[in-house]
Amino acid sequence: MKRNAIIIYALSAASLIVFVLGMCMTFIPAWDAFGKGTIIGTIGIVMGLITFILSRKLNGKKILSLSRHTLAIILISAIGALTLGYGMCLSMIGGRMGLGIVIGITGIVILLLLIPVTRK
Repeated sequence: MKRNAIIIYALSAASLIVFVLGMCMTFIPAWDAFGKGTIIGTIGIVMGLITFILSRKLNGKKILSLSRHTLAIILISAIGALTLGYGMCLSMIGGRMGLGIVIGITGIVILLLLIPVTRK
């Protein structure tokens, strides 16, 4: 494995951990840390964007080339992640386990659509 790949994997994991910790702080009422969690979650997002830009530069690619294909991938990813997250929230917090599972599985299916879309 190349040294660049190890650096990118480590930075990606770190940004994901910071983002998830911030979201946990925001959504768990017992922690009573909504404001701090929002700040830490935002820091995780910024770290992820910096990691993305750094990985593109280290691989010698343009920072972002927007095409219809790229926009379709972004749209499918966002819809799938939001649908999966909404289903999880319904099952864990909303008290609607059955509906949450159905919506969560729908989100997983939408995310699985990324496999044929990303393979050109």
